Amino acid sequence: MKSFEDKLKKSMNAEKIASQDRFKKSLDKFGKAERVLGDNPTQEQYDEIMDRLKKTEQQLAEQQKKKSKKVKFIRLTFSAYPDIYDLLHQCQSRAAKSGQISNYSELIRGGLKGLLSIPEKELIEILKSVKVQRHVKKEE
Repeated sequence: MKSFEDKLKKSMNAEKIASQDRFKKSLDKFGKAERVLGDNPTQEQYDEIMDRLKKTEQQLAEQQKKKSKKVKFIRLTFSAYPDIYDLLHQCQSRAAKSGQISNYSELIRGGLKGLLSIPEKELIEILKSVKVQRHVKKEE
């Protein structure tokens, strides 16, 4: 069985070799750049490289923004009378007959979009027709 000291030495040697390899690779990259540009690049070459670098950075930033834009949902909880659930079920059945399977959330979103598309007078009439009187608890 190897001692702890032997294992530690082996690990340190492996890390040393890995870091040397990384350093050599970075030198190779700089060497390639020097071969392309020469020892003293012209201002035009430098500007062209910087423009390419900026474009690449902008493209990467745009890709990251696209990836990081996650839609956050807000959970809404509300109470409804049983007749509202009956209406939702009727809408679901109607949609299903047409080949569109929908859940309650989709029905509500669709209804809201529909309400936004109608004239204001009709919207007010609809809202007045569904207005519910608040129930007050009776004192005992």
